[in-house]
Amino acid sequence: MKNHEKVINKYLSKQETESYIKKRYRNSFFELENEIQKKLINRLIKNNFLEIAPGTGRVSNHLPTSIKEGTLVDSSAEMISLLKRQSRFKIINTDFFKLKTKKKFDFAFSFRFLRHLNKVERQAALKKINYLLKKDSLLIFEAFNKRYSLVNSIFKRKSVYDKYFSINQIKKELDLNGFLVKAIIPLYKVYPLQRILYILIKRFSQKAAINTVKNIDNKINRSDLALEWLVIAKKAR
Repeated sequence: MKNHEKVINKYLSKQETESYIKKRYRNSFFELENEIQKKLINRLIKNNFLEIAPGTGRVSNHLPTSIKEGTLVDSSAEMISLLKRQSRFKIINTDFFKLKTKKKFDFAFSFRFLRHLNKVERQAALKKINYLLKKDSLLIFEAFNKRYSLVNSIFKRKSVYDKYFSINQIKKELDLNGFLVKAIIPLYKVYPLQRILYILIKRFSQKAAINTVKNIDNKINRSDLALEWLVIAKKAR
């Protein structure tokens, strides 16, 4: 089975959808990721945008009211059913690889999609995103640091495939598919320390644990030990 098909199957069930909402970003170690992603998208978003794999609208449901035109593409009918209750944008329930449209977009973003694809699938996805974007438009997504591939695999019992990168690998792969990296923003900048402190402190206070993770990220300026990066790329050709 292809990796993107495994991802599709993972989010077909109502149980997985409900778990995603309750556990993934609400009061968890990944609250900082959620917060920064929303701020970044809100700062750079353009009308006529494309979001791939929006899930329940974690990001798109919080866009400025001035943004009125957007297209959300997700393969999970369960996710879509929740998304339709609150999203003001056009929603398409299909596998992104099967999406058929002649429309060209001014902006695109996607989280927890590209990272789950193998090399062949990522090339196909990036090529299609490039085709759907107007020249000089931005693409934003997340990439995980290869430094932690082994560590994370130990803690993931039933996870789909994850691709881990170096910064040079990100730049080369995007360049091959017509994109130029404009910025790479590190998150969880000293991941091992933050993870340990989070686990220790949350025994006494979940809020204090989350705030500790955030405060460390705000005070430290480095990217080599970051768990992940938010990648801002421009369609160059």
